[in-house]
Order: sequence, then C-alpha cells, then structure tokens
Amino acid sequence: MTSKKSYILAGAVALGVTAWMLSDNIFGSAPTAEAEIESAEDAAKKTPQFIVSAVRVENQPITQVVRANGFSEAEFVVTVSAKTSGEIVKIGSKEGSDVKKGDVLVQLDSGTLPEQIRAARANLEVAKKRQEVAARLAKENFSAPLEQAERAADYQNALVQLTLLQEQLDDTVIASPVSGHLETLHV
Repeated sequence: MTSKKSYILAGAVALGVTAWMLSDNIFGSAPTAEAEIESAEDAAKKTPQFIVSAVRVENQPITQVVRANGFSEAEFVVTVSAKTSGEIVKIGSKEGSDVKKGDVLVQLDSGTLPEQIRAARANLEVAKKRQEVAARLAKENFSAPLEQAERAADYQNALVQLTLLQEQLDDTVIASPVSGHLETLHV
C-alpha cells in the first residue's frame, strides 16, 4: 500500500519537473542569442579588465626531499660466542655485512676431530658386533648375563663418545643464529 503511494508520488514529481522544463520552450521566455551577446558586451564594459598570463604546462617529475631527525634501534641484539677455543681457519662474514640464519661467521681449526670421529665410529661398530654376539650366546646359554650387560654398556659408551666428538666438531663452526646485520666481529 505504501509502495503504491510512493510510486504515484514519484511519478507526479517527475511529471511536474518535466512540465516546468518544457514551459520555457513552449512559451518562448528563453532569451535570444542576440540578447545574450548584448548582455555579455554590457557586462564586459562594466567590469574592469584584467591582464591574464598563461604558461604552457609540461609533464615533469617532481623531486621531493624529506629530512627527518631520529635514531634507529635494533629489534633485538644477539651475542654469539664460541663454545670451544681454537685457531681461526676462516672468517665467513665481515663486520657491517648482512647475514642470514645459518651463515658461517667463523670456522675454527678442527684439529684431529675428524680422525677421532672415524675411530669412534669404528669402536661403535665393534661394540655393536660384540653386543650382538653376546646376545646370541646368551640365547644359547653360552655366556653369563653379566657379560651381556658389559657389552651393552660398552656399546652405550662408544655411542656417547661418538656423539660428544661430533658435537665438538660442530662447535668448531660458529654460525649466525638469526638473519640480520653483523655489527661487530670480535676475533
């Protein structure tokens, strides 16, 4: 019901506006072109004359300079130090350079660690074989339970020794723990 009234009201308003706009054209109350020219000339005589200057516009880049005072502060600071001592073999990054996580900063001399690791692996293999033999003999009741326990302990000791040597070798490489800027390098 209300939507019908609003359509009727909108139609009446549109019809009224159209009739008002057409009334100038039908009754001829619009000024003629000659009258418009005369009124423009009269207006020009009455208003003071101004000098106008124009410049041709060209497309040019605009340079903007922003000067600001302030300071920058690191989001976080990380101090990296070696877990072991030794002679420096290689410096992987320079002061002032950007580094990524895992980049080698400094490498220390590994000395005889690679040979010690090979020997520890061989000892681990021997201990593993002895443990397997002791387990087979224990199943057939040819060895004492104490001997089997000793062989298991020997195997665990060899495994621990290999792990410690591998960690010592890993400690000879000092790597960046995070990505960032290497401010100072104390070597």
